[in-house]
Amino acid sequence: RQRDPAHGRIVRVERHARPRPPQPVHRMILQGPDAPRLEVARQAPPGIKFIIVGTGEEEQLVRQAAEELPDLDFLGNIPNRELARYYAAADVLVYPALYDEDLSLVLLEALACGTPVINTNPGSGIYKLTDGVAFVVKPDPQQILEKITLLYNNPLLQERMSFAGVQFAHQFGPDLAKHIADVYQ
Repeated sequence: RQRDPAHGRIVRVERHARPRPPQPVHRMILQGPDAPRLEVARQAPPGIKFIIVGTGEEEQLVRQAAEELPDLDFLGNIPNRELARYYAAADVLVYPALYDEDLSLVLLEALACGTPVINTNPGSGIYKLTDGVAFVVKPDPQQILEKITLLYNNPLLQERMSFAGVQFAHQFGPDLAKHIADVYQ
C-alpha cells in the first residue's frame, strides 16, 4: 500500500468501496446492518472516507446519509468479480454482524485481500478470529470508531494485521467450500 503524506492513510470500510484514486484518501468499507455503520460514519473525524456498496432493505437510508455526509459514498451493487479490488483499496472492513454465525465469506474475502477487519462476532471453531487478525468488538458505534481510529493512527499495526489476515485466510485456500460444507453437515 502506498501512503501519501498530504492525504494520510487509507481506511477500509466494509464491502462498499471504490478502487483507490491516484491520490489516496482514508477509506473504510462498511458491511452489514446499516444503522450502526452510518452512526460510525457520522461520528468519525473528517478525512476518513466511508464507502458502502451493495443493495438491500436499508438502501434508501444509506442513499440519504450519503447525501448528508461528505465523507460517505454509496456505490450500490458491485459485481462479485470486482469485489477484490474494493477490498484491496480499503484500509479496514467493518462488519457489525448482529447475528450468531461463523466467520462470513465477506470477512475471509477481505482478509485474503490484506484488509484488516473489525467485526462484532468472533466466529467459532476453525473460523474463530484471533488477536492480530481482526478486532472483535460489541456492535457499538463508539467501540467500532475506537478501533478505526487505532488503525488510522497506527500504520504499523495496520500492516501487521494486513499480513496476518492474509495468512489466516490462506489457511482455507482452495478447500474453503469444503470447510463451509463440512460445517453444515
